[in-house]
Amino acid sequence: KQDLTSSVLGVIEAVLASVACSNYSVFFLTDGTTSASTVYNLQGHLQVPRGIGVFEVASDGQDNVTIKIQFAHVMSVIHQLRELSSHTIIVVISNDPAFLAAFNEWFLKTRLLVWSTRLLVVTRLPLPKLHHLQRTFSKMNAMLVISSDNDLGNISPREAQALRVASWTPTSGIILASNLPLFPDKFTKFPHRPTLLAASEGNPFNKIIAIEASEAPGKKSINFKGPVPNLMDYLAKALNFS
Repeated sequence: KQDLTSSVLGVIEAVLASVACSNYSVFFLTDGTTSASTVYNLQGHLQVPRGIGVFEVASDGQDNVTIKIQFAHVMSVIHQLRELSSHTIIVVISNDPAFLAAFNEWFLKTRLLVWSTRLLVVTRLPLPKLHHLQRTFSKMNAMLVISSDNDLGNISPREAQALRVASWTPTSGIILASNLPLFPDKFTKFPHRPTLLAASEGNPFNKIIAIEASEAPGKKSINFKGPVPNLMDYLAKALNFS
């Protein structure tokens, strides 16, 4: 079995230290190719109030039926343990696309998809090999660590694109790429300011006004005045859309 490199252990430790809260637990899940001793060594550097669990689903040389049985059992146990703490961080370590796809399937089936459950996937696989997971991860409180270059990426709901949020070095630690924190809240405010289409009707409380378009002489643009348009303007500013 392979030992995790010091850089990977450093990234995991830094992420967990950055997002830790007073009442959380951490569950590690590996595909059987990672030495459990390295994960236990990491445990000695972490202060986790609700404890740490280490689980393994061996995928090498196993048929699909056996792997599904193992996943069903492990995910059921994690689901029960998750209910004992208000916040849970699940750290998945694997370079096997099939393993990550199977985990993704059972993660949804066991209803671990709640915002208080954070998912950290550590892999050496490049993003193109993870494209089939990006759409699902975009709906989760999930983050990827691409260990080949120690980049930390968050999967954005916008067309399931990956957004680089930080990098890590042994000397500087976590370096944020923008003003977004680790595990940014993807569903309170749009990060990319989309343009949304809204339908309305004219009535005494919602007036439609045609005004001359300054950028196109001779043409008119339509504006809406009233409490509903004012509400839409307020929501646009608060949620970052136009």
